[in-house]
Order: sequence, then structure tokens, then C-alpha cells
Amino acid sequence: MNHTIYYRFNGKSKMQSTGVLPSLGQYSPNKVKEIILHNHINAKELEKALFPVPKNVIFISHLHKDVDYVRQVRNKIQTSVNGRFQCFIDSDVWGNVYDVILSLAGEIRQKNGSLNFKDHDDISKNMYMILSLALQRVISECFLFVFVPPAEGDGKYLNIFNTYSPWVCQELFSSSLFPSREVLTENMIKRGEFKRPEIQFTYDAPLNHLTRTTLDEFITSLVQCLSL
Repeated sequence: MNHTIYYRFNGKSKMQSTGVLPSLGQYSPNKVKEIILHNHINAKELEKALFPVPKNVIFISHLHKDVDYVRQVRNKIQTSVNGRFQCFIDSDVWGNVYDVILSLAGEIRQKNGSLNFKDHDDISKNMYMILSLALQRVISECFLFVFVPPAEGDGKYLNIFNTYSPWVCQELFSSSLFPSREVLTENMIKRGEFKRPEIQFTYDAPLNHLTRTTLDEFITSLVQCLSL
């Protein structure tokens, strides 16, 4: 288990212990019902209810198809730092956005008595935006960003320039906006899907701002940094 990964420290985030992450499904259904009581839905309140934003996590960006392997990566990282920091895997904390959309649509259908195609389309596009904003907030508050690419040679999903995942595209772009933390990068680190139909969009997936290394080298370097 020595997969290639990419990482970047967030220069504006303090290296403090994470604390306890929200549990999957921890949000209150009654709170969500309260927010959607009227057809004028407060997106910020809905985001807080559905996608609570933790701070000082190690954010792990990945393709949904690789989530089982990424959980192994998470466990190895958290064990290496004695649980001082929690790794954030969005679907393990927030659940699947498509399930959230179906659940929310069901609540609104029950409230209004019906739900037409336009209503469902409005719910979907707004939920994608709300999730996008929540991801941006978590990444901006994390102290370390890690990207786990697909297994080498799996060019169907991603190469160094393109990805079929708009979520990975957004996460990589968001991490490129980090201010650098020089003392912990070059000086301290040595080298360290809802299954889509036939139509697929490709996005630029910037990796040049990340440090490329192996998982084992990353673990060693991370432990050294945290011991300073």
C-alpha cells in the first residue's frame, strides 16, 4: 500500500488538533424541515444543517470509485499521527449528495403535495452549489490537503491534465489558492460517482502546485513535521 499521492499544506491554517468530526447523518431532520417550511429556502442555513464544516482536518480529495482504498489511506494517516488529526472524506461525514437530493425532494413533495421536473431540477442545481460552497469552506479551513489519484495507468479517469470529475477539479483548484507554508514544505519535506452515462465532461485538474510523493514517504514526513 504505497500509492502515489499529492499534498499541500495550508499556510493560513494553524496546525491544531482536529477534534471530533460530525457523524454521518448527524444533522437533524426536524431542522431541515424547519428550513424548507416555506418555498424561500435559506441556502446558508441548509448548508449548515446538511454539511457542517470542521476545521484543521486533513482533507482527502479522491474519485468516488476509489473510496474504499481512500479509507485505508485515511486509517494509515490517522494511525501515524496517533489520532491527533482527523482525515476528512466528504461522503463519510456528509453522505452521498444524490441521496440528500432525493431525501430533500421527498420532504418538499410531501410538504407541497407534488413535485414537478422543474422543482426537482431547481433542488438539484442548488444542492450542487451548496455542496460546492461547503467543500470550498472545508478546504480553506483544512491544514493539509491530500489528493489520492486513481491507480497509475488508470487513464480512463484521470491523467495529470484532465479529470472526468468536476468535484475533483474544484477541490484541486481550491487547494491551488493556499498560501504556501515554506518551512513545512520544501525545507521539511524531502519528496515528499454516481456512475455517469456515455456523455462525460473533462476538466483541467491542476497538480503542479501539489507535492508528489508516495504514501509511505508522506507518512514519514508528516510525522517528522508534527514532532517539531
